[in-house]
Amino acid sequence: MVTGKNLHAASERKNMKISTIAILAVLATTASAQEFRAPIGPQKPVRAMPTPPAMLQRPAVEGVIPRA
Repeated sequence: MVTGKNLHAASERKNMKISTIAILAVLATTASAQEFRAPIGPQKPVRAMPTPPAMLQRPAVEGVIPRA
């Protein structure tokens, strides 16, 4: 039970806990912040991968199941 002089101390302790948590949260968010800068000027176009040649003939299937 909180009465008299202890009433002030309890609320002060609660405020200290809240402020400590808030400060830690601010430090964590600033430490993990990422910076994004848009590139300036024209960019090189990305070269597309060459298309593989079409498969004209299926490879011969070998194994136990095709022989059955």
